Amino acid sequence: MRVDGEAVWGTVTCQAIPSNHFHLVLRSRPDVVAAWDDSEVARRWLMLCPERRDKNGRPEEPSEFELNHIRKDKARLKIIRSRLSDISWWMRLLSQNIAQRANKEDGEIGKFWQARYRAVRLLDETDILACAAYLDLNPIRAALAETIEGSGFTSAQKRAAGLVARTG
Repeated sequence: MRVDGEAVWGTVTCQAIPSNHFHLVLRSRPDVVAAWDDSEVARRWLMLCPERRDKNGRPEEPSEFELNHIRKDKARLKIIRSRLSDISWWMRLLSQNIAQRANKEDGEIGKFWQARYRAVRLLDETDILACAAYLDLNPIRAALAETIEGSGFTSAQKRAAGLVARTG
């Protein structure tokens, strides 16, 4: 699962990742998921929820048997297609993955997140721009950085670095 670009459900358009939480602006693309054939739906699901992993814990490419197990079950395929279009599922899998990795690194078990995520629907470009500005300025407002360029782990920092690289 990636947070730095194209995700299964759409794209991450803006991000800010402080030390103890994260903010994302996600764009859901159910139209794209609807256009995938059954093999693509099965493959993407098995890459998110793999039955097998390599020695580094990364998902292994699904076998024909694993793909067929999903492709031939039309009811399950319908549920999976729906989940691949659902930001709540994306957040569930992302948050679960982060929590499991952090607990493993810290030698902890049990609850990791203080609360379930909070989602705000952005209905138009004005909403998206306002939310993106909030995220971009979050590290400065929280006194974690003095400039956009110094605000680590944000899409604003990446955009600023890209602008500097393009202009020399």
